[in-house]
Amino acid sequence: MAEDRQIHAMIEFIERDAQEKAREFDDEAPALYDAEKAALVEQQKKKVINEFQESQKKAEIAHRVTRALLSKDERLRINDTRLAKLDILKSDAEKKIRAMVSAGGAPYKKLLNDLLVQSAVGIECNATVTVRKEDEALVKGMLKDAEAAVKKATKKTVTLTMAQANLTDADWGGVTLRSADGKITNQNTLAYRMETVFTEQIPTLRHALFHPLGNQ
Repeated sequence: MAEDRQIHAMIEFIERDAQEKAREFDDEAPALYDAEKAALVEQQKKKVINEFQESQKKAEIAHRVTRALLSKDERLRINDTRLAKLDILKSDAEKKIRAMVSAGGAPYKKLLNDLLVQSAVGIECNATVTVRKEDEALVKGMLKDAEAAVKKATKKTVTLTMAQANLTDADWGGVTLRSADGKITNQNTLAYRMETVFTEQIPTLRHALFHPLGNQ
């Protein structure tokens, strides 16, 4: 009998312990659920915030790239427009120079003489003179005066002779002198001179063409 009571008491103890643990579980379950729910919500919030920030960064990068490309395209467009204006200016200058050469009047004759003297003084030695076929007779008559100009400027006596070859249409006109030994060449063609002047005056031309208000 005593053994039965002990067994019965043990069974009751086990049942009570089980019931208490069940109640504890029931009490803890909502708290665990709430904690887990809060953790999941916080995790999702962080995920959404991170995704939003990442999308903002991508949008900002895309905006910067687009702005940079537009800025580059605009700079290229402006540069192309300016180059076109400079090309027009060069073309107009060439037409005027060619017209002066074709007219063959006093302005071109004086220019030829000045270019011949300048080249002869610069080269300071015996040289051959190359000109357009159309200018041969005119320049041949200028050689003695050019030699005298060299003598006066450098105290040197030089002899200038006409070359067998002639300048081409691409040279527009002017003169080219080559020393008798072929080591020195002084190019004074109109095409070369205009290109040289144009290159040297690019800053001034750009300012005059593209910043007109600064000249007023």
